[in-house]
Amino acid sequence: RRGVALNEELPSRAVLVRHDPTLVGQAIANLVANALKFTPRGGTVTVVMQPLATGAARIVVRDDGVGISPEELPRIFDRFYRSISMRSKPGSGLGLSIVKSMADLHGGSVFANNEHHPDGSVDGARIGFELPLAASE
Repeated sequence: RRGVALNEELPSRAVLVRHDPTLVGQAIANLVANALKFTPRGGTVTVVMQPLATGAARIVVRDDGVGISPEELPRIFDRFYRSISMRSKPGSGLGLSIVKSMADLHGGSVFANNEHHPDGSVDGARIGFELPLAASE
C-alpha cells in the first residue's frame, strides 16, 4: 500500500525452525496484508522475528494503525470472522484463521494484542505466531 513503510527486524544469528516454508510464508503475507489494511498513510508496518528463551521463535507483525477493539480480540482468529469496521469492504475473513491453522499444524500458537501510548491510547496492533525451534543436532 502506498504511503506505508514496511520494515523488518531480524536477529543477528540464524534461528532454525522446522517448518513448511510455503505455509509460513503465506501466514506472514496474511499478517502483513492485514496490517497494511489498517495502517494509515504515513504509518509503519514492521515484521519482527526473534528467538525466545522458551525454545520458540516468535514472528510478530506490528502496525501503528487503529488497533483491535477489546471485544473483537478473542474472535479475530475465528474462520470467516471480520471486524465490524471491515464487513462492508472486500475480504473473506479467512486470513487470520489461516495463520492459526498454520501455527497449530506446526505445534505453535498465535497471539494478538494492542500496543498503547503512555497516555493509554492505542498505538496499533501486534499480531503473530510462535513456532518451536528445531532441535539442536
